Amino acid sequence: MTDYGTKIAELRAANKMTQAQLGEQLNVTSQAVSKWENGLSEPDIESIKKICEIFHISFDEFFGAEPKQQEAEESSTPQAPAEAPAVVLAYCDTCDKPLYNPKEYQVTIENGVQHTTCLECVPKKAQAKQQAAEQARVRQRNAERQSNMRDLRKGMLWGILGGVGLAVLALIGGIVSQQDAWLIVVATLLGAYGGFAMLTQLIWTNSVWDVFCFFLKTVKWPGVIFTLDLEGIFFLIFVKILFAILGAIIGVLLFILGFFVTWIYAMIIFPFALIKEIREL
Repeated sequence: MTDYGTKIAELRAANKMTQAQLGEQLNVTSQAVSKWENGLSEPDIESIKKICEIFHISFDEFFGAEPKQQEAEESSTPQAPAEAPAVVLAYCDTCDKPLYNPKEYQVTIENGVQHTTCLECVPKKAQAKQQAAEQARVRQRNAERQSNMRDLRKGMLWGILGGVGLAVLALIGGIVSQQDAWLIVVATLLGAYGGFAMLTQLIWTNSVWDVFCFFLKTVKWPGVIFTLDLEGIFFLIFVKILFAILGAIIGVLLFILGFFVTWIYAMIIFPFALIKEIREL
């Protein structure tokens, strides 16, 4: 009976091919090739045909038959018993070293793919994997740093525009209302700093954003009870219009109140927020 596993292992070793490479050409897994070579299963006739095509041999050569002329020469010429060749069980994926003993290598499965590594390359592979993980962390940190830098610059730019805008409004308001010069200067400086601090932190979306959004909540009115007649419908329309007007007025007042509360809060915490943003770079 032909030892299929030994024959396949010899052909693969002679052509310096790994189990994974042979399996890929045969459309089978490397585990299937390993089972053939270890005698746990046998290839079907279609797989044997493909093996003969891959290694350029005939069916007779695969099944152990030899040409008659060679048989006659071998029968007439005494030969010393040939030593059975060592069977290569696998090749190291890292250094491509042939492996003859299962104790010489380690088999791992990553993402559904089998990897064979000799014991000499195991620590090297672990070190390379650790270095790759460290490089990935460094790249991620650099990407986060660049993102934080963009956010910092964007907030500062919009803050400058907001500070200039409020400073101009404070200056114009002071001049129009004919206030004292010192009061105009103070209002202009507060407008510049407050507008800068407020808009900057709104772009950074820190606690200033939360405070400002708190005052932008929509006012919810209770339901209206009315009768299904003409007077009831008019009453409902009147109440809805009244609620809409009151909601708009309250919304404007809340916006103004929220603006000033956020403006004052932003000026107070801006130094701390700036230090926090710089530390995150």
